[in-house]
Amino acid sequence: MKKTMLIIYFVWVGLPLVAQTFPKLKIEKIGIDKNNQVYQEGSVWAYEFLIEKDDTFFRIKNSSFDQFALDTTFSQTEAQGTLSLYILNGKFLKRTNPNQTQIGFLVPRTDTTFSVLQTGLVENKHNVWIHPPRYGFFNCLQTGPYPYVKLPLEVGKTWSDDFRIGSYYANPAWQKWENSLLMHLNYSVVDEVTLDTDLGKIICFKISSQAVSEVATTQHTFYYSEKYGFVRMEYAWGNGLRVTLKLKQRAFHPEIETAEDIFENLNKE
Repeated sequence: MKKTMLIIYFVWVGLPLVAQTFPKLKIEKIGIDKNNQVYQEGSVWAYEFLIEKDDTFFRIKNSSFDQFALDTTFSQTEAQGTLSLYILNGKFLKRTNPNQTQIGFLVPRTDTTFSVLQTGLVENKHNVWIHPPRYGFFNCLQTGPYPYVKLPLEVGKTWSDDFRIGSYYANPAWQKWENSLLMHLNYSVVDEVTLDTDLGKIICFKISSQAVSEVATTQHTFYYSEKYGFVRMEYAWGNGLRVTLKLKQRAFHPEIETAEDIFENLNKE
């Protein structure tokens, strides 16, 4: 059965947001995209994601830009979904975020339909940073440390940053606040490990991260490979909600340059 998809172009206009700033993030002004060693144009990362809380697994029943509904399921396998990250061609697009590589997230809207959300990432000799998708349930990924590494990595290295987020992203499913919320972010490389993945054994740096604010402390763990980038991401909130993303496939599709190309490729499958 052919899948269908709804294309959504993310724009800032009309959204009740507060600017999100990472003052210590190094963003280049020239060589954008060309500086990328891992996240190169035409590359695709497919992640298997799992949502759980208090030993119960959930899957996304339906989702829109700012709303969602979850279903409980009987097994971990039934709850697993797929979220894909596409590196788009910045020459043909108006960048969502200035001086950032344009990316598109393919996220589930229902069991059979999908949405494409465009945002940005930064990769250069100083750091790698990915803005999570802003859509439905995945708005929860805005409320803690982002995937973010300072290069070069070694066990024992630490870094910190700050960002402020608007209450638009607050939700009782993960965390509530009013007005804007300032988060202090701390990252630490705690180990170098070998993960068994669908791509084989991958050596990764294990990075423990923490977001401290006046309402909560959020703990996330990232596994970063110098070859594959972020291989595994484990998000955890104080109320017991957990979201895990595991890399299951990396591919190269140079023909996919825009969000429209993602749509066309999906309908060919």
